[in-house]
Amino acid sequence: MGRLRVTRLSLPVALVLCGVLLHIPPSTKACQETAWTNGYLSAGTAMEAFTLRPGRGSACACCSFCNSNANCASLNYNIKSRECLLFNYVANYTSITASSDWRYFVMPGRSQHEQFCREDSDCLQSGDSCRGRVCTDLSAITCRVIYEQLGSGDRLGGEILAYGWMNGKDVRLICRMTAEWPGFTSIFRNRKSSTSITRDNVRSYNADLSAGTEVQAGLEMADLMRQLHSEGQYQLRTIAKCSNSPAFDGELVTEARLDRGQPVFVEVSDATAAGDTSQTDVASITSVSLPYLLPSEEDIVSVKINVELEGAAVGQVAMPLARTDRWLSFESVAVFIRE
Repeated sequence: MGRLRVTRLSLPVALVLCGVLLHIPPSTKACQETAWTNGYLSAGTAMEAFTLRPGRGSACACCSFCNSNANCASLNYNIKSRECLLFNYVANYTSITASSDWRYFVMPGRSQHEQFCREDSDCLQSGDSCRGRVCTDLSAITCRVIYEQLGSGDRLGGEILAYGWMNGKDVRLICRMTAEWPGFTSIFRNRKSSTSITRDNVRSYNADLSAGTEVQAGLEMADLMRQLHSEGQYQLRTIAKCSNSPAFDGELVTEARLDRGQPVFVEVSDATAAGDTSQTDVASITSVSLPYLLPSEEDIVSVKINVELEGAAVGQVAMPLARTDRWLSFESVAVFIRE
């Protein structure tokens, strides 16, 4: 593939090109975020390639080249090498490769089924809408949908921040995407130093991650995910990072496989340990309950863990996930669902 090196792109020209981008409404929107921004398409499929001069290159200038080419549907810009790649097609989850060095943008009105988009008008196929920044007719986009149906698999990284679609709107999702975690969505996150989760907001606090990724309580959203299917089981995994605890060194992971009819969270009177539980670090843990809400005292939401004791006896302990004070048994806790 031939490469054109742009060696005389003067600052006024660059500003004019960028000005075109900034003042024509369709092009302005082209550099908005799509489903996956930090990544690239194969350079071998680019219809044109440029390397911009030091100090003169920018994603804005690259976008203006795409805008001036009627066949350009999307573009890549490398923030380190200043490479600008133009494509006559739009990426999807099976063709994009994650990279912090590259920025990816799509042009308006060029997206086919299951390709990335920014808004409904980008989608060309009848019946498709832009949901989770992908052209689709699906009613919900979760991490499992991205992993399985949209084909990302584990190619984008172990834990990623992605766009989903729940309850008629775009939401940000923290996804675990590995062979061992094939499309798990974060529904609860807390840290020992935080008191952001309260009894008033425990069902829905920062569920869409609009206030950052460290603390989240998306129990109501998780229950909607559970109801996306009518049969079979769903999975809940709890991760407790306990590096400062003398009892457990590292990460404690428990899993519960639950019948579809069981809600994701319950009141304390209904909290019984669920079977079919596995864990990575502590073989003596035999089962873990659903998250349950407490009406008073310091604990706000907790789980019950059954622990095998000497002589085959089983004891039960509570593991708080959120408290009114800053005291948690673990440095951080997270709960994930695979619906």
